Amino acid sequence: MPLRPRLLRAGDLVRFDGRLHTVAALEGTAVRLVEEGQSPSVVTLAHLLSGEDFEVVTPVSVRTVVSAAGVLEGLPDKAARRAEWWQGHLVEMLTGRPLDTLLPH
Repeated sequence: MPLRPRLLRAGDLVRFDGRLHTVAALEGTAVRLVEEGQSPSVVTLAHLLSGEDFEVVTPVSVRTVVSAAGVLEGLPDKAARRAEWWQGHLVEMLTGRPLDTLLPH
């Protein structure tokens, strides 16, 4: 049985149901998949992860952290700094690597 990914992100290429799909969006437990030349489809995350042939094809080295630019705008400086600290901490816990090693330079 293949290893399951620790993270699934928008933009990842996945194998599911015998075909390659791009993860277009994740919202709650729903995953929107787009197969080249086909209409988008929506599946539950549980259904996707339990697929016999499910696999994240995107190499880990290509995966990037999406910037949250603009999300913290308007917050007091102290709250924004604290949110940025939590982001770095959580990314390191989930990936095993510090955030600054995952960001493009």
